Amino acid sequence: MGNEVSTIVNRLRNAGYEVTPPIIARLGALGFPQRLKMLRERHNLSLQQLADTIGMSKAYVWELEKDRTGDMSALTLFKLAKVYKMDATELYFGFKGATQ
Repeated sequence: MGNEVSTIVNRLRNAGYEVTPPIIARLGALGFPQRLKMLRERHNLSLQQLADTIGMSKAYVWELEKDRTGDMSALTLFKLAKVYKMDATELYFGFKGATQ
């Protein structure tokens, strides 16, 4: 595990997050834009279908996947997470939220 990934994993665990080996493997591999595209393709959704589902333009979804947008709103993140039936934290960062 690279030094940078190791540091991130340690910080996440210290903050109470569950960080499993598959998550560690993905930490450096996929950023949010890549994860978003991967999920869309796994769910067999076109850019237009996803855009219609979350009430955004096809161009905006494309920009999210290409990391060409400024800040994304929390509402957009929650809409995307709902489409994929996952926690917004897991969608954005690639790991589940803090354990209780």
